[in-house]
Amino acid sequence: MPEDNSWFFPDWNKTKREYLSLTALDSTSTFSHLCQLFFPEMRVEVKKCPRVINQQRSSAKLGSAFLGKMSFLGEKKKQTMSSFRLMLTASSGCNEEGLPWPKEIKQRLQGLLFPLLVKKDLYLTVVLRIKENSDRAILSKESYLGYSKLGKGKGPLHISLFSGYVGGLKESL
Repeated sequence: MPEDNSWFFPDWNKTKREYLSLTALDSTSTFSHLCQLFFPEMRVEVKKCPRVINQQRSSAKLGSAFLGKMSFLGEKKKQTMSSFRLMLTASSGCNEEGLPWPKEIKQRLQGLLFPLLVKKDLYLTVVLRIKENSDRAILSKESYLGYSKLGKGKGPLHISLFSGYVGGLKESL
Protein backbone atom coordinates (compact mmCIF):
# COMPACT_ATOMS: atom_id res chain seq x y z
CA MET A 1 0.00 0.00 0.00
CA PRO A 2 1.34 3.48 -0.81
CA GLU A 3 0.54 4.91 2.63
CA ASP A 4 2.67 2.19 4.22
CA ASN A 5 5.75 3.01 2.11
CA SER A 6 6.94 6.21 3.81
CA TRP A 7 10.27 6.17 1.95
CA PHE A 8 8.62 6.52 -1.46
CA PHE A 9 5.62 8.59 -0.31
CA PRO A 10 6.64 10.63 2.77
CA ASP A 11 3.20 12.25 3.01
CA TRP A 12 0.54 10.15 1.25
CA ASN A 13 -2.28 12.64 1.85
CA LYS A 14 -0.24 15.42 0.23
CA THR A 15 0.54 13.12 -2.72
CA LYS A 16 -3.17 12.39 -3.18
CA ARG A 17 -3.96 16.14 -3.13
CA GLU A 18 -1.26 16.76 -5.74
CA TYR A 19 -2.62 13.99 -7.96
CA LEU A 20 -6.08 15.50 -7.66
CA SER A 21 -4.74 18.94 -8.59
CA LEU A 22 -3.53 17.43 -11.89
CA THR A 23 -7.11 16.62 -12.88
CA ALA A 24 -9.13 19.30 -14.61
CA LEU A 25 -11.80 19.95 -11.98
CA ASP A 26 -12.99 22.94 -13.99
CA SER A 27 -14.30 20.63 -16.75
CA THR A 28 -17.91 19.48 -16.53
CA SER A 29 -17.12 15.80 -17.12
CA THR A 30 -14.48 15.58 -14.35
CA PHE A 31 -16.57 17.58 -11.89
CA SER A 32 -19.65 15.49 -12.72
CA HIS A 33 -17.74 12.25 -12.16
CA LEU A 34 -16.40 13.52 -8.82
CA CYS A 35 -19.89 14.55 -7.66
CA GLN A 36 -21.31 11.18 -8.73
CA LEU A 37 -18.78 9.52 -6.40
CA PHE A 38 -19.98 11.63 -3.46
CA PHE A 39 -23.71 11.29 -4.26
CA PRO A 40 -24.20 7.74 -5.62
CA GLU A 41 -27.86 7.59 -4.52
CA MET A 42 -28.85 10.53 -6.72
CA ARG A 43 -28.90 11.58 -10.32
CA VAL A 44 -26.16 14.17 -10.83
CA GLU A 45 -26.26 16.87 -13.53
CA VAL A 46 -23.48 19.43 -13.90
CA LYS A 47 -23.82 22.41 -16.22
CA LYS A 48 -21.28 25.10 -16.89
CA CYS A 49 -22.86 28.51 -16.41
CA PRO A 50 -20.48 31.39 -17.15
CA ARG A 51 -20.94 34.16 -14.62
CA VAL A 52 -20.45 37.77 -15.75
CA ILE A 53 -19.28 40.18 -13.04
CA ASN A 54 -19.02 43.96 -13.33
CA GLN A 55 -15.91 45.05 -11.46
CA GLN A 56 -15.25 48.64 -10.45
CA ARG A 57 -11.81 49.73 -11.64
CA SER A 58 -11.28 51.80 -8.50
CA SER A 59 -11.14 48.52 -6.55
CA ALA A 60 -8.31 47.14 -8.70
CA LYS A 61 -4.97 46.90 -6.94
CA LEU A 62 -1.65 47.18 -8.76
CA GLY A 63 1.20 46.36 -6.43
CA SER A 64 0.70 48.49 -3.33
CA ALA A 65 -1.21 51.32 -5.07
CA PHE A 66 -4.98 51.45 -5.61
CA LEU A 67 -6.36 52.96 -8.81
CA GLY A 68 -8.71 55.92 -8.47
CA LYS A 69 -12.07 56.50 -10.18
CA MET A 70 -10.58 58.42 -13.10
CA SER A 71 -7.86 55.92 -14.02
CA PHE A 72 -6.81 55.25 -17.60
CA LEU A 73 -8.37 51.78 -17.44
CA GLY A 74 -11.95 53.07 -17.36
CA GLU A 75 -14.57 52.87 -14.64
CA LYS A 76 -15.90 49.31 -15.00
CA LYS A 77 -14.78 46.03 -16.47
CA LYS A 78 -16.86 42.94 -17.24
CA GLN A 79 -15.24 39.68 -16.20
CA THR A 80 -16.43 36.18 -17.03
CA MET A 81 -15.86 33.72 -14.18
CA SER A 82 -16.09 29.94 -14.23
CA SER A 83 -19.32 28.72 -12.67
CA PHE A 84 -21.06 25.36 -12.27
CA ARG A 85 -24.67 24.45 -11.51
CA LEU A 86 -24.92 21.11 -9.72
CA MET A 87 -28.42 19.60 -9.85
CA LEU A 88 -28.97 16.62 -7.55
CA THR A 89 -32.18 14.67 -8.16
CA ALA A 90 -33.62 12.44 -5.43
CA SER A 91 -36.76 10.33 -5.56
CA SER A 92 -37.85 11.20 -2.01
CA GLY A 93 -37.13 13.84 0.62
CA CYS A 94 -35.11 11.57 2.94
CA ASN A 95 -32.32 9.05 2.52
CA GLU A 96 -32.49 5.38 3.59
CA GLU A 97 -31.63 6.30 7.19
CA GLY A 98 -34.48 8.82 7.40
CA LEU A 99 -32.28 11.94 7.33
CA PRO A 100 -33.55 14.84 5.21
CA TRP A 101 -31.55 15.16 1.99
CA PRO A 102 -30.76 18.88 2.45
CA LYS A 103 -28.99 18.15 5.74
CA GLU A 104 -27.13 15.13 4.33
CA ILE A 105 -26.06 16.99 1.17
CA LYS A 106 -24.73 19.96 3.15
CA GLN A 107 -22.67 17.61 5.33
CA ARG A 108 -21.18 15.87 2.28
CA LEU A 109 -20.44 19.18 0.57
CA GLN A 110 -18.67 20.59 3.66
CA GLY A 111 -16.85 17.38 4.55
CA LEU A 112 -15.98 15.85 1.17
CA LEU A 113 -16.31 18.14 -1.84
CA PHE A 114 -15.33 21.61 -0.61
CA PRO A 115 -11.96 20.53 0.87
CA LEU A 116 -10.97 19.21 -2.57
CA LEU A 117 -11.80 22.53 -4.23
CA VAL A 118 -9.80 24.75 -1.87
CA LYS A 119 -7.28 25.78 -4.52
CA LYS A 120 -9.89 26.35 -7.24
CA ASP A 121 -11.62 29.67 -7.78
CA LEU A 122 -15.04 28.30 -8.61
CA TYR A 123 -18.55 29.66 -8.22
CA LEU A 124 -20.94 26.81 -7.46
CA THR A 125 -24.71 26.59 -7.23
CA VAL A 126 -26.16 23.40 -5.72
CA VAL A 127 -29.84 22.63 -6.26
CA LEU A 128 -31.73 19.63 -4.88
CA ARG A 129 -34.65 18.38 -6.96
CA ILE A 130 -37.09 16.05 -5.16
CA LYS A 131 -39.41 14.15 -7.50
CA GLU A 132 -41.92 12.99 -4.88
CA ASN A 133 -42.92 15.87 -2.62
CA SER A 134 -46.06 14.71 -0.86
CA ASP A 135 -44.73 15.38 2.67
CA ARG A 136 -46.76 17.21 5.27
CA ALA A 137 -45.40 20.14 7.24
CA ILE A 138 -43.82 19.20 10.57
CA LEU A 139 -42.54 21.67 13.14
CA SER A 140 -39.24 20.24 14.36
CA LYS A 141 -35.47 20.72 14.19
CA GLU A 142 -35.29 18.49 11.10
CA SER A 143 -37.81 20.46 9.04
CA TYR A 144 -36.80 23.25 6.66
CA LEU A 145 -38.77 26.34 5.78
CA GLY A 146 -40.00 25.93 2.22
CA TYR A 147 -39.05 22.24 2.20
CA SER A 148 -42.03 20.63 3.90
CA LYS A 149 -45.23 21.26 1.98
CA LEU A 150 -48.84 21.34 3.10
CA GLY A 151 -50.53 18.54 1.16
CA LYS A 152 -49.49 17.26 -2.23
CA GLY A 153 -47.56 19.47 -4.60
CA LYS A 154 -47.62 19.44 -8.36
CA GLY A 155 -44.30 18.68 -9.97
CA PRO A 156 -40.88 18.29 -8.38
CA LEU A 157 -39.65 20.47 -5.54
CA HIS A 158 -36.46 22.51 -6.12
CA ILE A 159 -34.35 23.62 -3.13
CA SER A 160 -31.30 25.83 -3.49
CA LEU A 161 -28.75 24.50 -0.99
CA PHE A 162 -25.64 26.51 -1.81
CA SER A 163 -24.67 29.39 -4.04
CA GLY A 164 -21.27 31.01 -3.73
CA TYR A 165 -17.54 30.75 -4.17
CA VAL A 166 -15.75 27.54 -3.27
CA GLY A 167 -12.02 27.63 -2.75
CA GLY A 168 -9.78 30.63 -3.16
CA LEU A 169 -11.91 33.76 -3.29
CA LYS A 170 -10.00 36.57 -4.96
CA GLU A 171 -9.61 39.74 -2.93
CA SER A 172 -10.69 42.03 -5.75
CA LEU A 173 -14.10 40.44 -6.40
